[in-house]
Amino acid sequence: MPSLPRLRLVLAFLLLAGGGRRGLAQERVAGAPCEADPVRKRVCALDDSLGMALLRADTAALGRFYADDLLSINYRGVRSTKPMLLNAIATGLLRFDTLQVLQRRVDIRGDTAEVAEHMHQVATGVEGRHPPEVNYRRTYLRRGGRWQLIAAVINREAR
Repeated sequence: MPSLPRLRLVLAFLLLAGGGRRGLAQERVAGAPCEADPVRKRVCALDDSLGMALLRADTAALGRFYADDLLSINYRGVRSTKPMLLNAIATGLLRFDTLQVLQRRVDIRGDTAEVAEHMHQVATGVEGRHPPEVNYRRTYLRRGGRWQLIAAVINREAR
């Protein structure tokens, strides 16, 4: 029998795939406040703080934002875990110089929040420069009253 955290991760990926009700989605333009819903405000603030920590390469803050069972899949399909990401950022192998949210949608389902963003970025990794226009999907899970990132998928912008 799979563990409860693994089942939650599978459910989070189902959300990433676009399943479920979309009635709670909302759009926002960078710089405009998230809607008045306090949960969305909290999730948007957390997501913005995560972006700032990436820009500063603040691995202490990122260690708090990232769940221990985080799985991230980059635009090349490379899978990374929390320790892999923190190490890459700490050593400068992964660097973010610009992260600009162009469009954001937030879906909330109980203790799970999915943030879908279209972004402009200036970032480099082991493979060189990352694409400047990407779509991020991040899934946050509220555990013990605290939101943490459990899944992230980054895709090149579809043209």
